[in-house]
Amino acid sequence: MIFVFLSHGAEVVDLTLNAIGSLRRVNSTIEVFCGCTAPTRAHLTTELAKMNVRVLNVETTVESAQYHDFDSAAFNAITTAKFPLIRSLLNRITSPVVFFDIDIAFVGDPAPYLSRVLERFDICVQTEGRALFPPLYCTGVMGFRPSLFSHQVLDQLDRIAQVDPERVPDGVAFNRLRNADPTFVKSVFPLPETIFCNGFNGHLVNPPPFDRLKDQAQPILVHANWMVGVEAKQDYLKSLGLWRLS
Repeated sequence: MIFVFLSHGAEVVDLTLNAIGSLRRVNSTIEVFCGCTAPTRAHLTTELAKMNVRVLNVETTVESAQYHDFDSAAFNAITTAKFPLIRSLLNRITSPVVFFDIDIAFVGDPAPYLSRVLERFDICVQTEGRALFPPLYCTGVMGFRPSLFSHQVLDQLDRIAQVDPERVPDGVAFNRLRNADPTFVKSVFPLPETIFCNGFNGHLVNPPPFDRLKDQAQPILVHANWMVGVEAKQDYLKSLGLWRLS
């Protein structure tokens, strides 16, 4: 199993280093890649090398190095670049590939859990925490095992992005496949939201005490989605004690 991230722009350098740094604290040995666009490579290559992370060059149509908000044309073009990045790695190796967004902090090692999931399912994906079925998938955490179904899904996602990479964000593209095929859910495992927390329930890493509760949730990570802007994401992770940069 390998892990991969995608980073674009100087404004998200700290988010990237916080995410990968938190991963290295819980797993120092797993192979990690970070896809970087040209505006980011100069800022990250040296620091990532210190964490034994291999940098991969990612091409994008976006020239601006600034952070781009959700559903802007630039945001959509950047986020859909994750699909060919994942596919290129899956074509080169014989083990599962797991993608993580950079606005994530790890509190536990995800590798053992994800390894077991991907022994039984072709794909696993975080969910958005909505009362919907099929689930509304969140492509901030996605795992793919080398299978025909995984390659077919990535090929379809890549085609959606290539038609017009500025039209839809990554999550919308993925959920289009869910909507088009009623059997899609049979091969896609929705990652539990108490373990793979999103922006709605990150407080589970530090829950309020209640003496009659027999146990507590054991999150593996928190994804700072459902909020807009780099500062908001950083402040959210700080509020949970998950911001470790000095």
